[in-house]
Amino acid sequence: MNNHKKRNLLLIFLIGRLGFIFFDGVFNKEKEAENRVYFKNIGIEYQAEQHSSAPEEQKEEKDINAEIQKKFQNQKNSLQDIKTLEYIYKQEKSPKILKEIIKKQAQNYNFNEARSNIQILEKQGESVDIHLFLYVYLNSNNLNITQKESIKKLPPLLDIAVQKNLIGNEDYLFYGGLIEIRNKNYTKALEKRQQIKTPQYQPIIISFQKAIKSYDSSKTIPAYYQDGLVALAALKNGYFTIARKISLETILQDDNYILPYQILSYAHFLTNNRDTAIEYFLKLANFDKKNTETYQFLVGVSYYRKSDFTSSILYLAQNKSGKYQTDTLRYLIVNYLEIKEYQKAIESWQKLLGQTDIKNSDFFHYFYNVFYKGYFSQNKTLYETNEQLPILYIQECEKKLGIDDDVCIYGRIGSEIIDNQLSPANEVELISLGEQYNQSYLYHILGDINNKLGKKEEAKKWYAKTIASSQDPKEIDFVQKKLTTF
Repeated sequence: MNNHKKRNLLLIFLIGRLGFIFFDGVFNKEKEAENRVYFKNIGIEYQAEQHSSAPEEQKEEKDINAEIQKKFQNQKNSLQDIKTLEYIYKQEKSPKILKEIIKKQAQNYNFNEARSNIQILEKQGESVDIHLFLYVYLNSNNLNITQKESIKKLPPLLDIAVQKNLIGNEDYLFYGGLIEIRNKNYTKALEKRQQIKTPQYQPIIISFQKAIKSYDSSKTIPAYYQDGLVALAALKNGYFTIARKISLETILQDDNYILPYQILSYAHFLTNNRDTAIEYFLKLANFDKKNTETYQFLVGVSYYRKSDFTSSILYLAQNKSGKYQTDTLRYLIVNYLEIKEYQKAIESWQKLLGQTDIKNSDFFHYFYNVFYKGYFSQNKTLYETNEQLPILYIQECEKKLGIDDDVCIYGRIGSEIIDNQLSPANEVELISLGEQYNQSYLYHILGDINNKLGKKEEAKKWYAKTIASSQDPKEIDFVQKKLTTF
């Protein structure tokens, strides 16, 4: 790598911790095996010797990590919701349901699928909100990032939207500003943005303004470093094709500039292009040696996301230090469960129990898989292979969270359910949890318990609540079949 370039400016896009979240609330079954990534400590390290920015500019550059954290923590992984809605849509073919699918796909950054469904909707004489349409359009394959002519399709669409009063003047200026940014006409973009007063646009405008103004043409720093910061602003505000286009063009000017590679890898990762993300992460692992472990970890996560569990384990297992140790164990566990390597999953759970940053979602995930999934599948392997570990998990849960914490109560109830010996006191607790969190599988268990006790009417009541609250077509069919036996 050119040492002079490294000396002038090195922007390192650091990921500190890749979060692992199974659910929004503790008992959200939809998230029980679906981890949602968020970037907690993504930041910028500015090393420029005599070219350093003013202190306030450095602070704002480093503060980008907090903005990105907020962006990705708020991202909703809606895969289960999409599957449920798609099942309903197959039955009803309702435009209303299709609109909800499109919204969820956009939230999950599945832009090409969303665009295809918008086209289906248009054939039915229906449309989505204009801003949702434009957001999907700007991020889908409609805009080819390697063809300059591609963006010229957008202004006529904006003109039509204005004529039909679908967007106002400031909306028009905002989208026009995005076009200018995509074309790297930053002065024109700022001119348009200065005319916009609408509050909802201000955070995005400020973000781009900071990136554009961070470059000082009087200094010897190459102009394309400004492009890198603008691409980063586009990434954190969810305009992925703009971020990718500018980053690719920047690499052509300096293939030793790390930031564009990082932006490309994260952009592909977040928009579900796992194979391309893996290629960039592996390139970065060789290119940015001091962050090799980070990129190997992200390769492991990417392979997990594309259901290549063996490859995921291969890369995650390379994490030998304490960095990402807890998250690595979490991903190893779900990988081992997928390939039914139960002994290795148990060993990883044992190690996870010893981590100081273990949290309520870890306890919940263990209890759910060992007790509740074990109950429904009638497979007690995870429970019986190491009968001491469930006791230790319950004890540690009570120690860390408190004996009256719902997660610990959930664990104690599960330990009785798996042995088919639910006490009257814990049955009351189970009813309380079911009603508090409205989780269908808890109602399902209550139906089974009463059915075994011969309390048919009580069982019917809980089975009916299961069907009413469930979003899982398979569970609904299963419980309906049980009801036919009464």
